[in-house]
Amino acid sequence: MKHDEATYNTYESAQQYHARKRNCKKCFWKNHSSTSIAKNIFFSMLIVFIFAIKLQSVENMSTHKKVFKSVLSNGLTVLIHQKKAAPKVALQMWYNVGSKHEQPGERGMAHFLEHMIFKGTDTMLSEADINAVSQKLAAYANAFTSYDYTAYVFDVPVANWDKMLPIYADCMQNCSFLQDHMNSEVQAVIQELKMYRDDYHWTLADGLITNIFESHPYHYPIIGYKQDLWNLQRETFFKFYHKYYVPNNAAFVVVGDVDPLEALGKIEKVLGAIPRGQDVVHPEFFFNDELQAKTFSIYRELEQAFCMMSFVVPGGREKKDFIFDIIGSLLVNGKGSRLHIKLVDELELATSVSSMCYGLFDRGVFFISFKPKHEKDIPAIKEIIFNEIRALAYEPIPEEQMRRALKIAQIDYQHLLEDTTKQASAIGSAFIGFQDEEYPFEYCNYNPDTIVSEIQALLQRYFRKSLCFYGEVIKAAQEDQPYLKQLQEESDALDSKILSGKDRKTLVEAGRYVDSIVVEKLPVQKFPAPEVYTLANGLKILLSHNDEVDLVECALRYKADYQYDTQDLLGMGHLVAKMMLEGTVKYPGLSFVQEAESYGVTLYTNAGHIECSMLSEDLRKGLELIGQMVQEAAFDEAAFDRIKNVTKSQLTQFWDTPKRSINQVVAEQVYGKHPYANMSLGTEESLQKISKDMAYDFYKKVLTPQDSVLVVVGNFDPKTIKQDIENYFGSWTGGKIEDLQYPVIQATAPKTVDIVKQRDQIVVAFAGLSIDRLHPWYDALLVFNQLLVVGMNSYLFSLREQSGLFYTISGSLLHGSGTQPGIVFIKTIVSKDRLQEAQDAILNCLDTSINNVTEQEFDEAKEMVINTFPSLFETNEASASAFMFLDKYNLPYDYFEKRISLIRAMKLDDMKHAVKQYLNSKNLMCVRIGRM
Repeated sequence: MKHDEATYNTYESAQQYHARKRNCKKCFWKNHSSTSIAKNIFFSMLIVFIFAIKLQSVENMSTHKKVFKSVLSNGLTVLIHQKKAAPKVALQMWYNVGSKHEQPGERGMAHFLEHMIFKGTDTMLSEADINAVSQKLAAYANAFTSYDYTAYVFDVPVANWDKMLPIYADCMQNCSFLQDHMNSEVQAVIQELKMYRDDYHWTLADGLITNIFESHPYHYPIIGYKQDLWNLQRETFFKFYHKYYVPNNAAFVVVGDVDPLEALGKIEKVLGAIPRGQDVVHPEFFFNDELQAKTFSIYRELEQAFCMMSFVVPGGREKKDFIFDIIGSLLVNGKGSRLHIKLVDELELATSVSSMCYGLFDRGVFFISFKPKHEKDIPAIKEIIFNEIRALAYEPIPEEQMRRALKIAQIDYQHLLEDTTKQASAIGSAFIGFQDEEYPFEYCNYNPDTIVSEIQALLQRYFRKSLCFYGEVIKAAQEDQPYLKQLQEESDALDSKILSGKDRKTLVEAGRYVDSIVVEKLPVQKFPAPEVYTLANGLKILLSHNDEVDLVECALRYKADYQYDTQDLLGMGHLVAKMMLEGTVKYPGLSFVQEAESYGVTLYTNAGHIECSMLSEDLRKGLELIGQMVQEAAFDEAAFDRIKNVTKSQLTQFWDTPKRSINQVVAEQVYGKHPYANMSLGTEESLQKISKDMAYDFYKKVLTPQDSVLVVVGNFDPKTIKQDIENYFGSWTGGKIEDLQYPVIQATAPKTVDIVKQRDQIVVAFAGLSIDRLHPWYDALLVFNQLLVVGMNSYLFSLREQSGLFYTISGSLLHGSGTQPGIVFIKTIVSKDRLQEAQDAILNCLDTSINNVTEQEFDEAKEMVINTFPSLFETNEASASAFMFLDKYNLPYDYFEKRISLIRAMKLDDMKHAVKQYLNSKNLMCVRIGRM
């Protein structure tokens, strides 16, 4: 729920998948006589027995198993986890093939094949059908390729999940791989490759893996090399496809509110008819263990360095994920970790430090990343990291540190249990990797008597200085920058030369199979509503009990967010929000975060907002800590100076990242001096002006229960929750905060704003003024937004399919819509050599698309919006966010159920009229950041 008003509206319209979990208990005995019960049991057992024989093997019928497993007669493994009351069913086909299975000259084949699977078949599917069916069913479609596997993902509303099965079956057997389709797609993938080069985190991780795995196929990047992508042949595709895309080399995962036996019957009928392929013999790949360490540097035009250390560790097959997560929590992750305390808080050498264990099947890689304040401090930072690793490996681990790490792991596990899609991915990965589909549900099982010795044994063996591979992205010297630019220009020129002969000649095909799909619409339903009451001091409380998982989410909104910063003191709200994590009267300094994290309580703050996640048993501790933050923050002088310095570094990083900073540039161009244009981190000048005393005065003024809202969602004790809240917040006092007086926003003037940054690609945004959240045309623009930019059947994505001009495009017609108007905001990333072509094509699409909308598309788009509503309540975090949203705009708690009928009653002509008022290239400015 870490999003502001702008991202909430994007999140609502972009179909992010949050859905409520309800306990649905059906009474089997109701309305049955004892005789009929006996007959039903007998025939049910007989059917199950016959069904099991027919499908060759059915496993996991015992109640302690979480995953229902069956192997069909053609070798396809079916894995079903029943997650009751989930609004969507996660369907995932996992193939036991990844980039490590490629041969020389095929680099990038597995990833490119993943793209081409969506391009139609010789039998049933046109090029547009998968995207069109996904839109019609209000489904989410995606795919991903790893070194070890490839997976195809659909999240589908419960009532329509089985309609995706024929698509999975057809794609496994009959893909066409037309050369014309390959031509446009290879251009898009080249854009994707360049996009990753500008992502320095990805660049470093990819470079480290390449250096580590010299003798193993992990050495080669998943996306491949340009020279191989240019020369991929259709015949090579078919050979690779028919070898690996067979049922006996795949697993089909289903997670959602489905009956396992009923679902298995539908799956067997469609996917069980696919012929078995030749058995795939998977080779054992050799990794050459060696006592060696390597270092490499990448030079770019940037202001702050980014560094990464890595260690080769046992692969995913060794099932050490839990141990490595504990190591990450102890050593690196979170404010209470050893390295964050040492490097960020105490010594102030780095602005951030984090870790990730990349659990590749054959061998894993444990990454430690850090951003130094100054390049000269990098050697010292590395030495401190090695010293802390050694201390953790050989000295006793304090009990409170272990408790913190174990609590965090338990919370992560509970979050997994909330998320339908993540569960499906965890099941699929575990089965393909090591044939253990139950592993995700046993993640937190550990032996308390041996866990410390296991941690230290792994650290002692694998986390040696002599085994560390290190990489850094640092600022190119002034004399090297012209050469860097020359290399980028030469790369563009070569791409243009090679790809010029690969222009697509045919138009994107219309759908065929989609017309046969009959959709069951989401019925008008009741969504959860909180219990609402107000404390005597004015604090509004929203309570919603949900015992699906042992988690509680708390969120507190206070009125003075970043918009309350004055123009000369931008960043004030941010500094105050971060200072509330830096100690209180009761828990001064680092003891505050250590107290929180020792209970696994996670706290997050931004201007105007605090949120907190915890296990149910630790709710009182979470409430106590939030109460301390809003009433008794200490505002230590040294801590304030440190937070201000970290913020200055974050500001540098922000302006160094065009994909992020372009949003702020657009806001400033559209809004001018309006509070919606405030830079939440501030500016170098404003941060310099803000003192600790000024920040503390602001804190005392704006942290008030008046107009504040506390939301508590999850598995709490209804009998004690109100008294607990009273105990921790009842004595909170403060005055009323005046409403902001917003200036009038002037209409956007069409112009081009260029900012020069030496990057491989150019980030381009088109922007203009939109409408506020309560405008009567809001839903009209939201519905068209589904057609224009959301999903792979949108008009803008179809342009990508046709031309290959860009890899990714995103945005919203309602970006940031709140009490004040939002922005029409469309963003893409393109190569310099295709900049003008891409701009012209996108603007033409923005101008003409509304005229092409059919009644059928319009109806489907309305249902797409409606089908996002249950997802807004999938998790405690999502529910808390939804309740906050409704309260902020004074909307009734039956708003979403009433909105279903209103959206369905909308007319096509009304939508067209509304859209044409705001989506017009003559009213849009263009902002570009890159090699202009």
